[in-house]
Amino acid sequence: MKKTVNVIGILAILILLLMIFGRKNLSTEILINAPVDKVWKEFTDFNEYPKWNPFIKSLSGEVKVGNTIHVVIQPSGGTSWNFNPVITQVKDNDILQWEGRMFLPGIFTGRHTFQVVRIDNNKTKFIQKEDYKGALVLFVNLNPTLEGFKSMNAVLKKRSER
Repeated sequence: MKKTVNVIGILAILILLLMIFGRKNLSTEILINAPVDKVWKEFTDFNEYPKWNPFIKSLSGEVKVGNTIHVVIQPSGGTSWNFNPVITQVKDNDILQWEGRMFLPGIFTGRHTFQVVRIDNNKTKFIQKEDYKGALVLFVNLNPTLEGFKSMNAVLKKRSER
């Protein structure tokens, strides 16, 4: 009985440590030769995503702070994944951010941020990043997701510059 209690205690401590220290960050950016408002318009035309976006296959729901939306992503070379994040920030021609999680808080949470930054009248920096935390984060290969970010950025650049 005492041995079982000790094992459970050690497992609980390990899980707690994974929850606290399990963190990873992905970040990409691309320069787009187009004004901020044009890049933002292309980026936020969510109905068109199935036609062009190689990473976010669909995004539906009202994009408003506090709302839950439905997103389908397909990491590079992987299978599609459905999730329902909550919008945490949105400001036209500036930022869109959501937070999604798998199961319960502390297991696997991702905060995804898209930002457009005006460089000059015809140049915009598009930033896409995700901050992950939770017990499972250290065990997940995020390289396909990073490649998905990059492929989306490249196609957004092409669409915005046409």
